[in-house]
Amino acid sequence: MISRTTHGSNFKGLLDYLLNPEKRPEIIANYMFGNNPTDLAREFNEVASLRPTTKLPVRHISLSFAPGDVVDRLDRESIVNRVMTHMGYDDCQFIGIAHHRDDPGHDLPHDHDHLHIVVNAVDVYGRRVSDSWDRFKIQPILRGIERDFGLQPVKNSWEVKQEKVHKLNPDLEIFQLVDRSLENCPNLETWIDRLQESQIDVLFALRQDNQVNGITYLQGSRAYKGSEIGVSWNAVARQVPTTPDNLPLIRAANDKSQEHRMDLGEIERQNFDRAVMMANMVVKGRERIKTGRLDIKRDGDTLTAYRMRPHRQIFKAIETLGGWEPVGFPNIERIDLNLLTKLSGYKDAPAYILEEQDLTIVRVADEIALREPQRAFHQRRIDSEGTSELCASRQAAFPLGNRSSELPHSSSIPVTLKQIIDLKNYYVNSPEGRAKPEGSDALEKFDIYKLQLSQHGKAATGDPNLKMTNKFFKTFESDRIKLCAADRANLDAASAFATEQAQIALEIAQASSLELRQRSRGCSR
Repeated sequence: MISRTTHGSNFKGLLDYLLNPEKRPEIIANYMFGNNPTDLAREFNEVASLRPTTKLPVRHISLSFAPGDVVDRLDRESIVNRVMTHMGYDDCQFIGIAHHRDDPGHDLPHDHDHLHIVVNAVDVYGRRVSDSWDRFKIQPILRGIERDFGLQPVKNSWEVKQEKVHKLNPDLEIFQLVDRSLENCPNLETWIDRLQESQIDVLFALRQDNQVNGITYLQGSRAYKGSEIGVSWNAVARQVPTTPDNLPLIRAANDKSQEHRMDLGEIERQNFDRAVMMANMVVKGRERIKTGRLDIKRDGDTLTAYRMRPHRQIFKAIETLGGWEPVGFPNIERIDLNLLTKLSGYKDAPAYILEEQDLTIVRVADEIALREPQRAFHQRRIDSEGTSELCASRQAAFPLGNRSSELPHSSSIPVTLKQIIDLKNYYVNSPEGRAKPEGSDALEKFDIYKLQLSQHGKAATGDPNLKMTNKFFKTFESDRIKLCAADRANLDAASAFATEQAQIALEIAQASSLELRQRSRGCSR
């Protein structure tokens, strides 16, 4: 068996995917009251709200069996229960879902059975279950399951990685040159000089704290990651003495490595430039953006993009004085560029180039794409959806001028972000709230109120980049939210409804936890 664990914040989106009828799902371990994505997500969210500081309460564990393993329903349920118990999720909500081997939701056909476990990181008592070293803790659990259930045994992930390194071709010229340069090397400067004598440049991956966390060797028009040839930075650091004073030397080596250019053809270069442009639009100054399909990381002057299904690197690029250059050879496919384009939201993105004649496509300037204001994009999207009235109301509540400007005082009583959220949930989820005429446009008003609160918070703190998820907004009260009279009158009812729902969620979760323990003892082997 092999496993994979991911984290997220959207229970409903994950459950919609896992319980898609086309995937022929089978619920094989359900200790919750709901049996559809909407009801299950509501239960999960009610318990997750007991600890609002946990921003990623969704944990998704995928378990894949070997192609020859055939496991019946009772054994699959027992396996799910054992994994949950040994991983420390005894008091957490979870559901186990089995998918058919013929799974149309994946990019590649499956020849093996697989299970999905959706678990709440917040237990029924409002405590967050730590996920530290989960990918290592689950390995011995899987080995025990293989042994006890007669499944085909596999090696731990770190053993497989180690074998891959050891099985690399030792006759590779660059491996021999790098390995020879490390012999009796007194310091880092000597080692770099030895490599340069062999026409090898090195590119150090520097974190923001100026610590080295990786190395790439450049020879000719090729780039080799240290882990690929069996001489990673950790292996180098064990043989070559290094000190903090080596930072100027490391930066000088990186500057010299920028003279190296990968041997990309014209088509590969155009697709690489387009992919980098889209990835930069997605990141927008942040360090990482991860979705179910893409994982994009920006670390200093390095940009890396990965596909999630199947997991592979799309490209790794480094920013030089002359622009972005690839580290290694990019593996960019049409679907990769389509996913990047969709995630960036840039409707006029250039097309993927497949044939020589496609090179006549005019390249869109990176500067124009990257400088397009985010607000203008959202304005264009809203207009295209035919909701110009909402745009007009948002413009009135949140003018397109200086974002840090003060809102005029209003007659509203001070409110917090929690009160606004409770009011929206009251109109959307409670029978009493849904029956009120002022609840018909609850979602639109909620967006407007959030914009007003955000503008006041930024003006009060002087921070134009203040996010609504910051702890500041949990306690920040604003008297400049233009609540209508009906909404002000319903604040107390919304607060009472939120308290009632939290109490119901706690009782349901505790009852579910008790049932889980009882059934777990019955299913254990």
